[in-house]
Amino acid sequence: SSSPSSSNQQPDKFQKYIDLVRTDWDKFIKKSKLDPSNTAVKPFLEQLVIINPSQPTYWKSISGAINRTIEDEMGQALNKTSLKTLKIWTNNKVEAMTSESLYEPNQAPYFRPDQMSPFWDTLWASHLRTHKEVAATSYLAYFTGARTKEITSLNIEDIKIRSSDDNIFIKMPLRQSKSNRYKDRREAVTLPITKNGLKPIFEWITFLIGTRTSGKLFENLDTDKVNYHYKRTAHKLDWSIHPSGHSMRVSFVVNAIIAG
Repeated sequence: SSSPSSSNQQPDKFQKYIDLVRTDWDKFIKKSKLDPSNTAVKPFLEQLVIINPSQPTYWKSISGAINRTIEDEMGQALNKTSLKTLKIWTNNKVEAMTSESLYEPNQAPYFRPDQMSPFWDTLWASHLRTHKEVAATSYLAYFTGARTKEITSLNIEDIKIRSSDDNIFIKMPLRQSKSNRYKDRREAVTLPITKNGLKPIFEWITFLIGTRTSGKLFENLDTDKVNYHYKRTAHKLDWSIHPSGHSMRVSFVVNAIIAG
C-alpha cells in the first residue's frame, strides 16, 4: 500500500483544546460584550487558562487549534496583530513550562550494522522501486551521517565518482542542507566503497540511475515517505523498535566512536 498522505486535520488528541477554546470564546464574548473580531483576541488570550500539555512541543498544535477555532467563531482570518499576539502568548507558555522542568525529546535509537543488514536486504529485495530507493537512502545516510532530506535531494549530475587503488569514492554535493541553508560554503557527503563493504551500494546507485544523466537520484522519496517505509519494514521484520531518519545519523556517530 502507498504511504499515508499528509492531512491538515487537527489530531484527535487536540480536539479537547478546540472544544475548550470554542466554549471559552463564547463565554468571553457574552461577558465582555466585545465584538467577536480581532480586537477581542488579545483580551481573550489574557484570560484563557490551559493546563500544560505533557510536552512543550505540543504548544505548537495547541496554538494552531486556537487559531483555527477563533477564526471559525469570528468568520474571518486573524490579522497580523492577532497572529503576533497569539505567537507571543504561545512563546510565553512554552518558556513558563520549560523553566519549571527539564524536557528533552527521546534520543533516536541506535542500530548496529549487523542489525541494519537484513533491513536493507528486505527493502532491496522488493520489486518496488520505492523500496529500493529507501534501501539506498538509508545506507547512504547510515554511512555518511547525512540527513534524510539531504540524501533524497541528491541530483545525478552532481555525483562525482573516483577510484583510488582498490577503493571507489562517491562524492555527493548537497544542494539542500539544514546547516548550510544559504550555501555560503561547499558541502558534500563522501562515501568510500571498499571490497568488503556491507552492501553493494555502488551497484545499487548505478541501478537506480539507469540511463539517466540528470535529475533526482531518488525519484519517489521525501523524508516522510522514508520514515513511513522504515516503520513498515521494521514491522515486517518483527522489530519492536523502528528506525527513523535521525537513527541513521545517531548510528553514524556511535559507530565512529566505537571505531575510535
